[in-house]
Amino acid sequence: MFTFINALFTINFLDKSFSKSQIDIIQKFRQMHLQQQSAERRFLDDRKHLALSKLEEFGNPLNALFFIDGMTQYTCQTPKFKQPSKGDKSIESRIIGVEVYCGPIKTVFVYRTDSLVSSGSNIMAEVLRQSMIDLCKLLKDRQLSIPPNLWLQFDNCGENKNKEMFCYLSMLIELMIFKEVEIGFLIVGHTHASIDQYFSVISKKIFECE
Repeated sequence: MFTFINALFTINFLDKSFSKSQIDIIQKFRQMHLQQQSAERRFLDDRKHLALSKLEEFGNPLNALFFIDGMTQYTCQTPKFKQPSKGDKSIESRIIGVEVYCGPIKTVFVYRTDSLVSSGSNIMAEVLRQSMIDLCKLLKDRQLSIPPNLWLQFDNCGENKNKEMFCYLSMLIELMIFKEVEIGFLIVGHTHASIDQYFSVISKKIFECE
């Protein structure tokens, strides 16, 4: 398990209340922050590469990596009212994407739900469950089996960091679905994934619709 604790703040270096030594300390901290951000991104990129390339002797992948991220919720509301009047209601939709890296599989799963389904650990566990099912289908089409190791990459949302999620992952090991489950959390404020590009396209299309 990889967790990282960081302090994020904005400093106005034109503020005369900071001494030269204080500014040096702040700049040093900022450099450490950027180095940590870069190191975590390199670690994640290495894991993606290993998930795609590391195979056992019969060609089955040894690792599966899921990078789960949600689309900003207010951008999903439909319909869009250009001139909303009193009483107009929007359906609060939610879109969650999963980047998948596993042997020959490199794809994105996209799942949609709405306000009738509550948020929290249950929805994230269901997204993870459905992702595993969909991955198994793709592997089966290639006559491959599910790998023994599962690597999960989350943002720092409370839906992902909770006892229910960790209990669910522990159960996956107890049921011998996986031998190992590893969870990663990128540095706070720097959790954007390449899947955000998909979300951007979807947001624009929704925004153009009335």
